[in-house]
Amino acid sequence: MNNEVKSERIRIFVVVFLIGILLIIGTFTYHDLEGWDYVDSFYFSVVSLTSAGYGDICPTTEISKIFTSFYLLFGVSIFFYRLFIIGEHVINKRMGRLEKMMQRKVKEENEESKNKI
Repeated sequence: MNNEVKSERIRIFVVVFLIGILLIIGTFTYHDLEGWDYVDSFYFSVVSLTSAGYGDICPTTEISKIFTSFYLLFGVSIFFYRLFIIGEHVINKRMGRLEKMMQRKVKEENEESKNKI
């Protein structure tokens, strides 16, 4: 495995790890600040970070609202960065396949032209 592939996998792991940490932080913080159960706290964290924002549950205390503001600023940025990283990985993989196909095609054409001479 080359260094680029290792580097990409590490980047993806780090970003997924950060999302997990953000969800854990949000779940426990909302559980403590709002008194929600862990399922509702986790649900609100996921809905917030994905920017779906259904509005079925909302922070009610001032400290929760302040936490939510910063949580979303950092969390949504990291979440969309994660999507960018995964998209970049998929595109790079497809480009690599395309390069190999083109190299194989050029090699075949070179061999055909040598055989004609």
